[in-house]
Amino acid sequence: MIMQKCVVSLAAAGAILGLALNVAAQQPSAPAASAGQQAAPAVAAPPGGGNFGAGAPATSPFPDGPGKEIVSVACTQCHGPNVFTQLRMNETAWRAQIYDMILRGAQITPADIDTAAKYMAKNYGPGVPFPGQQPVKVTLASGNGENLVEGGCALCHGLDRVTDTKRSKEQWQLIVNRMVFFGAPISGDQVATVVDYLATNYGPTQTATK
Repeated sequence: MIMQKCVVSLAAAGAILGLALNVAAQQPSAPAASAGQQAAPAVAAPPGGGNFGAGAPATSPFPDGPGKEIVSVACTQCHGPNVFTQLRMNETAWRAQIYDMILRGAQITPADIDTAAKYMAKNYGPGVPFPGQQPVKVTLASGNGENLVEGGCALCHGLDRVTDTKRSKEQWQLIVNRMVFFGAPISGDQVATVVDYLATNYGPTQTATK
């Protein structure tokens, strides 16, 4: 039964993985000091600083809760945590991603799948803010569907990702379908309205308004 679900979820999970790999930042390793050359001293964290920026203390991307150990160990065997902690998806989408990762070698047992999916949906689900990030202020174009886009898309990411993207109607259809699968609160009878709005205002020939 699990293998059947895995196969069904591959298409959606592949799109998720592609998006995640584009978002994930690769940190180059520091060059080793040559013979006789003294290593540079460590930079002290500035007093009163936050958790971001050079010299800031590292914070765990894994909140406490049931499933933390499963996710923090199994999901970092092949890549860093930023590959998935920057995503926002519901439990169904995370479960599909987990099935795909198991096929790729992730060490998650069938008994742990439910716990891992619930943990990820709770901590990296729609509406969970990104630590330290301030949303870019965006004014959407007026029109039928504006409120649906503002309420459905801004739940998981900044609206600049909508207005800065120029897509055809067919491309917007695929994107909206994927976002609904991820957990965007857009009902089936609202999808057409959202797609028409996006294609009209943020198609290949339109300009974004900020």
